Amino acid sequence: MRRASRKDVLDAVFDRAKNIDLGDSELRADMARHLCILVSGYIDQSIKAFTKEYVERRSGPTVVRYVEASSKNLTNLKAEKLTNHLLSFDNDWRSPLAVLIADERKSALDSLIDVRHKIAHGSPSDVTIARVQGYYNEIQKLLDGVRVLMGLP
Repeated sequence: MRRASRKDVLDAVFDRAKNIDLGDSELRADMARHLCILVSGYIDQSIKAFTKEYVERRSGPTVVRYVEASSKNLTNLKAEKLTNHLLSFDNDWRSPLAVLIADERKSALDSLIDVRHKIAHGSPSDVTIARVQGYYNEIQKLLDGVRVLMGLP
């Protein structure tokens, strides 16, 4: 039996969120905040996995361990931080990244991380499940593009 991917697990949580009664506004707000945190973690873990896979295909185990350790604290990846991380592997990616991490995708990424920061530090947030779903859809396009850019299957 295949182990569920991070994306499969996250998609299942979004599906469960859609079944919450529209009248239960507190539960919907709690679920929106929960989804925001999950999507943020999904971004971090995806980029770490892509980084490891990219380096494994091009380097020996010593370099892989070094990059993996260096990426351990790679979190809260807003557009600029993500771009800088990826450019550390190949500066020729500057132009494609500028196109990939732009407009709706950049806005979704930066907004989601800003909301995550507010939630984590106890500030009020008016995020909705629909808004987080919209962010997630754009972020998934961005992650798919990063995977292609890195030459990963």
